[in-house]
Amino acid sequence: MSEGRAFPYDPEIAEMIWDRIAINPVGLEDVLETLSNEGVAVPSRSTWYKWLKTVPAMVEQSARAREMQADHIAGLAVKHAMTDRNGEQVKTNKDGAEITTRDNVERSKLIYQALMRRAGQLNPKVYGEKIDVEHSGEVAVKRVIVR
Repeated sequence: MSEGRAFPYDPEIAEMIWDRIAINPVGLEDVLETLSNEGVAVPSRSTWYKWLKTVPAMVEQSARAREMQADHIAGLAVKHAMTDRNGEQVKTNKDGAEITTRDNVERSKLIYQALMRRAGQLNPKVYGEKIDVEHSGEVAVKRVIVR
């Protein structure tokens, strides 16, 4: 990454970063690091955020990339929920150790919940928790006429 020097806005680099963000469950920092390791000249994270402030088209494109990232993460959540996580469980009884193999359901639940929570943060309208607001009580309307 190009820390400490000016990096002018480049729409092609921005497009490449958005494409990677859309399919990366971790996010911007991981994308910038991966591209940098591949030999691509990329802006620093602070430069990316400066571009977001100064280039109007960046905001809309970044929002779309994050929505696509949420869709990708939700798909990963379902995939992880459906994946067997077989592991050994050792139980010791009076006759000795008994080893059984079974699916680690709790681990699958944890991964699913973490991924869906992240998807909800990125796109709350689609994957966020639904909040139901109820109003009870009365509303009194008083008309005052001043003469």
